[in-house]
Amino acid sequence: MFGKAIGILLLLILQFKSANSQCSGPASLPYFEDFENQLTDSTPQCFTTETIYNTILSAKVANNVVSAFQGSKYLGIGNGSLAAYTSCYGWLFLPAMDFVPGKNYNLSFQYRGYNNLPNNDYPFEVFYGTAPNAASMTRIVGSTKFWPNNYTAFNASFSPIAGEKYVGIYYRSSPDYGNALYLDNISIAEAITPPCNNLTATLTAPCCIGAAITATTNFGINKITWYRNGNPYFTQNGVANSATTVAGGNGSGDAANQLNAPFGVFLDAAKNVYVADAANNRIQKFAPGSTTGVTVAGGNGSGVAANQLNNPRGVFVDAIGNIYVADAGNNRIQKWAVAATTGTTVAGGNGQGNAANQLNFPHGIFVDAAGKMYIADGNNNRVQRWLPNSTTGITVAGGNGAGSGTNQLSYVTGLFADATGNVYVTDFSNNRVMRWGPLSFNGFLAAGGNGAGSGEFSLNAPRGLFVDCSGNVYVADQNNHRIQKWAPGATLGVTVAGGNGAGSAANQLNSPAAVFVDNNGNILVADRLNHRIQQFTLGNTATYTPTIPGAYTAIISGTGCCTATTLPVIINAVNSPSICPGSSTYFVSGNSASGNTYQWQVNTGSGFVNIGNTSIYNGVLSDTLKLQIPSTSWYGYTYRCLINGSAYSPEFTLKFTINWTGNTSNAWENANNWSCGILPDEFTDVVIETGAYNYPFVNANAACGSLKLMPGSTVTVKTGMKLDVKSRQ
Repeated sequence: MFGKAIGILLLLILQFKSANSQCSGPASLPYFEDFENQLTDSTPQCFTTETIYNTILSAKVANNVVSAFQGSKYLGIGNGSLAAYTSCYGWLFLPAMDFVPGKNYNLSFQYRGYNNLPNNDYPFEVFYGTAPNAASMTRIVGSTKFWPNNYTAFNASFSPIAGEKYVGIYYRSSPDYGNALYLDNISIAEAITPPCNNLTATLTAPCCIGAAITATTNFGINKITWYRNGNPYFTQNGVANSATTVAGGNGSGDAANQLNAPFGVFLDAAKNVYVADAANNRIQKFAPGSTTGVTVAGGNGSGVAANQLNNPRGVFVDAIGNIYVADAGNNRIQKWAVAATTGTTVAGGNGQGNAANQLNFPHGIFVDAAGKMYIADGNNNRVQRWLPNSTTGITVAGGNGAGSGTNQLSYVTGLFADATGNVYVTDFSNNRVMRWGPLSFNGFLAAGGNGAGSGEFSLNAPRGLFVDCSGNVYVADQNNHRIQKWAPGATLGVTVAGGNGAGSAANQLNSPAAVFVDNNGNILVADRLNHRIQQFTLGNTATYTPTIPGAYTAIISGTGCCTATTLPVIINAVNSPSICPGSSTYFVSGNSASGNTYQWQVNTGSGFVNIGNTSIYNGVLSDTLKLQIPSTSWYGYTYRCLINGSAYSPEFTLKFTINWTGNTSNAWENANNWSCGILPDEFTDVVIETGAYNYPFVNANAACGSLKLMPGSTVTVKTGMKLDVKSRQ
């Protein structure tokens, strides 16, 4: 790594900023810097640079000095004179961070080059270490292959050890490849890992095709992908198998066990349910299993005072319990600290308007790990992002007037920001959900967008939304009274809750306004006109009936983005293959894998012995054994495969079966009446199907290996004739 080779440097020049009290200690996490609306032509607070002079790599020239400079909306790294196309090598160091040894952290930022040529192949590398100098940057986080001309996301994870507090970016440039690197939206936050080791899954299965394999987990199944012989071939979405009212549902009212037109719902890590109880101008908190709520914000009538709310539409609770409320009627976002009796305005609150410090009927609020607030600014047809302690917001989606263009929105009602900075927006009047990438000027369709409708490809007045860790978009499809789930890139949605018409039954919804999906995949819905919160619980079993033999496994998505992989089960073609006399058949070991060895064996009545390839047997050393027109006298022979010299496949018993069709007459002795076109004999099983017409009439001596009469079927034997049914089954 470059940090290890630092001894070749002939000169290090450190450019430290003057001491400042803000740089006296490590920055607290989460950390975020977006360089928006800051002073230009200055180095950001607590950042440092280091220039590398190396006579091997470049000549010493006066302007070959790496510096960090503040642009209007970015941080630039380059040489001292952007007009001079000289080679440049150096480092940018972020401020010291309050990392906890052993914890995992996510680092992300946007980057692009300046003055790049098409063949730009100079990467930059990101390290972390103990001090803001190159010699201490010994552990690499990640690198890039080139600098794009448009902003691109960089994402990486790392786990510091004791003493490692700094992140450094190693920069290289030359006259051929441009001379400045622009950065924006630098974010460092602790990576939260879901408890994946708690998810377990098992398979139970019959031996053969035609019967269902059952997968069972200890949590709900979000998605299950079935694999045959190691290859995926079928995927199923989880299905809610029960619905329960977890808050309200006692008619509209303001009692502790009632709600009145709930517009927002949020579930915290402790499973407390928070409800934006709009018509009651309050936020209600319901403890797990409780049917009685506690007012934790507002509840003092409609008003503009610090202890009041006016038609709250959205609620969000951060990791330490602060409650953020989209106080729509007051055109503000109110933050209520834990146990506080009054709120603090953290966005808007300057009257209704579209200025950078104003909001107009905000519908939704989302706060990311760095403390940035994203606000669904309803009547302004935009999403605003407010940094902590900022007095103005920045438009990150829409803001170009009401419309249906890709850069427009029309009445924003819900939003969600994912970990990579994508913002999903419920575009109410356009009946769609749009996704806006970081620094994007246009949105991309994520759901709906085909006009108001009730089909799988449509939405009708969508309000709230939620995006899970797999990128699935859940939409509160208000006028269709359902929750639709859209997989990433899908053009059709799947109904996962409601969709049974407007109503108050457990499986119905009435104008749902918001949706929240917990880590187990359970779906909570603000069922607005039923004045309740409904929880739709995913089932923990799924079945699939295979039609092809093989070794089957399942990968199941359950808690959060955790997955569990089952042990394989072997499904065979049939346990006792029934074929027409004079036909061929095959057996499959069910354990196909590269490098396996196979040896087929047969038991004719005296124990299993190895078999070799003959005119009848083919594939005796492969996964599949083919029997080419075996003699009917082989009825009852049993086969198995020895796999890798130590394990056996299930056993297969050879049988010959003929079904009665009664095509031409009722005579048993007419071959055209039998499914195989030949007469039964003592080595043949006979099946007379239910409701068989023109029943078999035996007017000559006949025999069969077994006779199976399905309900309602008969066989008639002429007086003096004999039908000899052997004892074989």
